[in-house]
Amino acid sequence: MTPEQALEEVAKTNPAAAAQRASNIGATEYNEAGPLYTSQNFKEALPHLEKAYLAYQETLAKSKDEKDKAAAVIAMGTVKRIYAVTLFEVGSASADKKQQAELWNEAEPLLLEVLPQTPETNVPALMPVARALKALAEGRKDQAAVTRYQAILERITPPNPAPDYNRAVDAEAENKFSEAKGWLEKALQKDPNYARAYYLLGRVEIGLGNYAASRRSFLKYLELEPTGEKAGEVKEVLKDPNLK
Repeated sequence: MTPEQALEEVAKTNPAAAAQRASNIGATEYNEAGPLYTSQNFKEALPHLEKAYLAYQETLAKSKDEKDKAAAVIAMGTVKRIYAVTLFEVGSASADKKQQAELWNEAEPLLLEVLPQTPETNVPALMPVARALKALAEGRKDQAAVTRYQAILERITPPNPAPDYNRAVDAEAENKFSEAKGWLEKALQKDPNYARAYYLLGRVEIGLGNYAASRRSFLKYLELEPTGEKAGEVKEVLKDPNLK
């Protein structure tokens, strides 16, 4: 008889042993699922997560030790979250509408449970949960719920300066320097270390005749990206007597 078989026999009459066995299964299955989930191989991760989820449920039901139970609660929270997201993702990828509906129906109540338990400071954990709930709400055409989940995503998603920068590029190409400067200022409000915006701002300030401001922008670009793509060009521009 293997050690695992021996533990299984003891677990039949000993709740503590049963809880420990279930906890071991939960940890093993979660460890199998982790790399699959991280690589977004949701279909292969799903059976491992289902086993881990059921195992931790058993652990919580049978454990009498408070420390063991507290550890199982923490583990269960993580497993439940990625299990719920995986159910949603596998459903989303399914061409079988019946299977998709079944997976989504199973996923949604779990997602709703883990949402308030996941702090907004834990962006990598919260983002897939909020995105899944938003997509499910969109499918039901529940605009109030869509708005609620979108608000969460907007709060936790880092501001993206790229759209404003791209508008500035277009404006600068048409010699609309004041407009370009406005877009660049918006981009830098979102990310004060967005180096390429300082490079373009240096060019725009020259177009506006603001040479001192241009110099400051170019120097900030070099501070952020001393060996960046535009560093050589910027160093040459800074040799212009107007920028001294």
